[in-house]
Amino acid sequence: MSSNILRIRFIDDINPYYVKYFLNSPQGKKALNDIKSATTNIAAIYAKNLYSVMIPVPTLEEQDRIVEVLDRILNIENKINFLVNSKASINDMVSVILSKAFRSELGTNDRSEENVVELLKEEFKKQVN
Repeated sequence: MSSNILRIRFIDDINPYYVKYFLNSPQGKKALNDIKSATTNIAAIYAKNLYSVMIPVPTLEEQDRIVEVLDRILNIENKINFLVNSKASINDMVSVILSKAFRSELGTNDRSEENVVELLKEEFKKQVN
């Protein structure tokens, strides 16, 4: 086990996700940057120095609400990033569909053949994954 890992336990009145969000905020990052010890290639934060970081602590109810709002915002951001990244996949998928269409691989009006819509769904799933 590495001795370079620090475990932090919080009292009941502290939401650890609130602390995580604070430490990832510009103010929190600055506070951590101010206490880090750096060598040539390695930076470390020691427990004794971590005690000096001042974290604004509202009531637990307020912390929970802040976490809830930030979780929701980050979830929306993740969905937006997925959609933005999917745009390239959609463009690729259009190319694949057009290629298949020009090679007559999308099917015919024969009801015994797989539905073109289902083929498109499969191609989209391949491109997204």
